[in-house]
Amino acid sequence: MRPTRSLSTKAKLLLHPEAGWGMMFVMSKKIEAALKDLTKALKKHAKAAGGRTVSLKKSQRASAQVAAAAGAYAEAVHAKSGLGNPFTDMLEPGLEESTIASLVAERDQIAKGLTGPIPVQHAAAS
Repeated sequence: MRPTRSLSTKAKLLLHPEAGWGMMFVMSKKIEAALKDLTKALKKHAKAAGGRTVSLKKSQRASAQVAAAAGAYAEAVHAKSGLGNPFTDMLEPGLEESTIASLVAERDQIAKGLTGPIPVQHAAAS
C-alpha cells in the first residue's frame, strides 16, 4: 500500500521509475503552467494529426499552438534558470545549417530580383 502524502501547492511529488516515492521537486508556477499548456497543445495536435481524416486547417492551427506553447515554456525555463531553449535542435529537423544558409541566400536573391528596378524594353524595329 502506498503512503498518502499531503503536498503544498509549491511542491509536487513525482513518481519516477528510478526514484520511487519520496522525491520532492519544487517547480516554478510559471514553468508548471507553461508545461501544462504545452502538454495540452501536444495532445490537441496528436488528436488533429492522428485521426482517421486529417483536416489541414485544424492540424496547422494545432501546430501553431504547439510552437507557441513550446516558446512560452522555453521562455519560462530561461527566466527561472537561465537555461537555453530545449527545442533548438528541433526547429529544422533534417536540414543542415549549410542547406538552410543556401536556401536563405536563394530566397534573398529572388526577393532582390523581384523588388529591384524593372528594365525598360524597347519595341523591336521592323
